[in-house]
Amino acid sequence: MSSVALITGAASPMGRAIVQRLAFAGIKVAAADSCKTATSQIAQEHRKVGGDVTGFAFDIAKAEHRKELITKVSEIVEFTMNL
Repeated sequence: MSSVALITGAASPMGRAIVQRLAFAGIKVAAADSCKTATSQIAQEHRKVGGDVTGFAFDIAKAEHRKELITKVSEIVEFTMNL
C-alpha cells in the first residue's frame, strides 16, 4: 500500500524541504498552501523528477477551504487504496 502525506505550509522553506524529502522517498504528497502559484510550482518541480506531488491552494482560516482540502486529499487516499 502506498502512503499519502498532507503538508500544509508547503510554500515555506521548511514545507518545501518536507515535500521534497517525502516525494524522494516515494510517498504521494498533497502540498497545500495559500499561494496557488507556489503550490503549482512545487508540484511541477517534483513531477519533473518523478515525484507524485499534487498542489492545493487553500486558506486555512476558511472552513469551506479546509473541508474542500480534506475531501480532495481523501480522494487521493481512496484512489491509492484501490490500486
